[in-house]
Amino acid sequence: MTVANALADKFTMEHNGNHMAGMVLGITVTGNRPTVAAHGRPRRIRLWVRERPAAKGLPAGFSYQVEEKHRLSPKDLTVPGPPLVLERGRPVEITIVNQLHKSTTVHWHSVELESYYDGVAGWGARGKEVTPEIQPGESFRVRFTPPRSGTFMYHTHLNDEEQLPGGLYGPLIVVEPGRKFDPVHEPIVILSRAGPGPIEGPLLLNGSSDPPTLHWRIGDRYRLRLISIAAFDGGTFSLLGRVGQLQWRAIAKDGADLPPAQAVMQDARQLALAGEIYDFEYQPTVAGTLQLQVSIGILKMKVTQQIEVQ
Repeated sequence: MTVANALADKFTMEHNGNHMAGMVLGITVTGNRPTVAAHGRPRRIRLWVRERPAAKGLPAGFSYQVEEKHRLSPKDLTVPGPPLVLERGRPVEITIVNQLHKSTTVHWHSVELESYYDGVAGWGARGKEVTPEIQPGESFRVRFTPPRSGTFMYHTHLNDEEQLPGGLYGPLIVVEPGRKFDPVHEPIVILSRAGPGPIEGPLLLNGSSDPPTLHWRIGDRYRLRLISIAAFDGGTFSLLGRVGQLQWRAIAKDGADLPPAQAVMQDARQLALAGEIYDFEYQPTVAGTLQLQVSIGILKMKVTQQIEVQ
């Protein structure tokens, strides 16, 4: 797999104005790429990138909507973007339609795919054909086959100081063939920021500084899919009960299952920097109230997800 040298224009590669589109290092990996066993017809999805009015305590910004088989999800513009649930080994074609008044890209975070489709403007693996900025009113079709199941995310990779806190991010879940995603027992928790700078704006969990309470059942197993896309910093996730710190079992990191020696019970506390993804499993044994708390100590900021266990 080869990543070609950047051939983008000055605007794309100007780090001060474009951040993640600027400081990019290309790496060439020699040898043959393992073949992904594909099955089924390609799914065809349209990903709309739209401007979002101020609502629910958030300033005006941006949002994603997914269209498949002429059905739009969600009907209202939300933060974060809707979960994209794909199947390992099934090809997908995602047409990104930019309805913003500025250019954008979409990066498929931690997913192995051809670099031309990976959303970093100015890069690619097709000689002089490089990943474009998606200009206002234009579209770009991405093709890939997810090689493994796990927790991933999609987000802008251009002008991230404005577009990330503006709402251009969402979870991407890849399931095993024939399996359905269970959002109740596999809660997605995305940490983000709602401000344009390193200290502006509150912390958000799933787009809210006061997320709705989750309801769990004693004895059920829950897989917490924790995603950090908080621009400029990360946060520490802690699962707390009435006696303080609980324990959970580590499952995966950045979409890759952990080996048995690392998939162990441990204190339910994890620092997740921007771009990191962790999966943990927890099984409640008694009724009561739990708190999934995320804090940034240096800024003395905190946001809490309440969990009622019955």
